[in-house]
Amino acid sequence: MGKSFLTSIEKRGKKIKDRVIRLILSGLDIIGVLPAYITALSLISGIAAAILLQYSVNYFVIVIVACIIFDGLDGSLARYQKSASEKGWWTDYLTDLIVTLSVIGSSAFLMPGKEIYVIVLLFMHVIVNGVYMLTGRKHQIWFHKIIYFIIIYFSIWAATIFSIAASTLNIIILLRGIVSSPPGKKSSR
Repeated sequence: MGKSFLTSIEKRGKKIKDRVIRLILSGLDIIGVLPAYITALSLISGIAAAILLQYSVNYFVIVIVACIIFDGLDGSLARYQKSASEKGWWTDYLTDLIVTLSVIGSSAFLMPGKEIYVIVLLFMHVIVNGVYMLTGRKHQIWFHKIIYFIIIYFSIWAATIFSIAASTLNIIILLRGIVSSPPGKKSSR
């Protein structure tokens, strides 16, 4: 039971996952679902999750997981249908940003007296995302989804520290890409 056994199990798991995702994408394509519909579901479920955060953490977790699934499906469906575009990418990106800021804003009402952490979180997201939008470079802001669960299961303070560290790392990656890529060439996601 060495590495080869674990590698074999991992490869089988990936094959099964790829088949399931392909089956889901094929089904969505057959019934005529467009990636924009999935993006809209992601936005609606994300905002609903932010509202539910005020009432029930359990419902919040269920709805935010649905939001994350929809967020992952829209781009995959666009690539599957060969309809991926710059406009679609930016729509997805802005949808993610709206959902993240909604959840962070909603968390402010749960933690009276800790509004400064929420302000710092919002500020870090605005700065990092502003830099990305102004430079036209597409970098995955990979920490959006993680922040939801840090806020819920740990604290707003932990989410703020994580956000500062992740934002700093993202800015370093962005600056490194600007310095290392030739002028006029944009880096990809």
